[in-house]
Amino acid sequence: MSRRTSALVAWGLFGFFVVASILWGFLTVVNHEDRPVATLVAFSLLYASFTFFGALVASHHPGNALGWIFLGVGLGATLGNLAQAYGKYALVTEPGSLPLGDWVTWFGTWMWPLAIESILFILLLYPTGRLPSRRWRPVLWAAFVTMFFLNLEFVIGPGRLDLGPDLNVINPAAIAGADPMLDVVGPIGAGLFFVVLLVAVLSLIVRSRLS
Repeated sequence: MSRRTSALVAWGLFGFFVVASILWGFLTVVNHEDRPVATLVAFSLLYASFTFFGALVASHHPGNALGWIFLGVGLGATLGNLAQAYGKYALVTEPGSLPLGDWVTWFGTWMWPLAIESILFILLLYPTGRLPSRRWRPVLWAAFVTMFFLNLEFVIGPGRLDLGPDLNVINPAAIAGADPMLDVVGPIGAGLFFVVLLVAVLSLIVRSRLS
């Protein structure tokens, strides 16, 4: 991908983020959610900082994976919040007014945590966008496995999605009988997450001292 094309894609994604943020804020107000405006603004600015920085890096250094990951964190988290706000509007505030409320809500339940967990890759790849050496590949793969295990319950777990008392949605993608497997992979994912996080932070400290 050329630098010009990368810049168009990166800033196009940032523009998409801005639109999604506005829609999220609008639906949050319309849904009369019990959330202080200051909190909404703070999270919006946090996501905006990730997305803007990502677009800046990706447009100037398209070969550096960090730019695209920063973009993914900010945009993914915002889309996750927007999807849940959409679901609440479609299913609670104005039932039946918008289509696919349960599926969009389902998307939001795993997109937000997936985006936040992607910060693991920022710690592992900082500052060059590459692993320090091939020996770090198992840690990178462990991060992928961790995220897969942690979000599997949101994706296929039977029963009600954990969205608070106001939004009662049964997982539309649930796989019957998946609970025994999820009871095993869930704790494994949680344990792996803290191990990978610790290794990633330690590697960041070591590389900063060696540079």
